[in-house]
Amino acid sequence: MKIKQKLESVNDQLAQLHVAFVAGDRSAFFDALLLASQIKAPLPDWIADALLDVKDGLDSGRYRNLHDACGWTDDGRKKRNTRRRRTNLKTDVLAELVRYRLNGGSMTTTRYTQAVADKCGASSRYVISVYREHGQFIKTLPRKRKNKTDTYSFADIALPLATVTATA
Repeated sequence: MKIKQKLESVNDQLAQLHVAFVAGDRSAFFDALLLASQIKAPLPDWIADALLDVKDGLDSGRYRNLHDACGWTDDGRKKRNTRRRRTNLKTDVLAELVRYRLNGGSMTTTRYTQAVADKCGASSRYVISVYREHGQFIKTLPRKRKNKTDTYSFADIALPLATVTATA
C-alpha cells in the first residue's frame, strides 16, 4: 500500500510537470524525463513527444543545443555550480569538525566556528548550519582519541527522491 501511494505521488509530480510544460516551461520536460527514468517508469506520451520534438529541433537548427531545447539559462548553471561547491565545502567542513573534535576541541559555538571556518574558507554561519545538521554525530565522538589507531569517518549520502519513494 505504501509503495502504491508513493507511485501515485510520482504520477502527481509528473502531472504537475506536464501542466508546467504546457504552460511554456520547457525545463519541466527534462525534469519529468529524469523523474520517470529514476523510478524506471514507462515514459508518458507527452514526454516521448517532447523528446522527439527536441531531436527534430536540434536536427533542424531550431534549437542550438540541449540547453536551448530544455529552456535552461545560465542561472541554472550558476545554481548547479553553487550547489556542487556547497556540497564539496560541506564535506570539508564535516571533516574538519570531526578532526577538531578528535583533537580535543571544545564544541562551544564561539570556539569551533572560527577555527573550522578559517581552515575551510567557509563562513562561520555556514559552519554552524553544517554543525546543526550533523551535530548529533559529532557529539558522540570522544573528545580525545585514546590511541592513534582509532579511526572515525562519516558519509554524507543523498539519494534521489524518486528512488527512495519507489523502494520505500
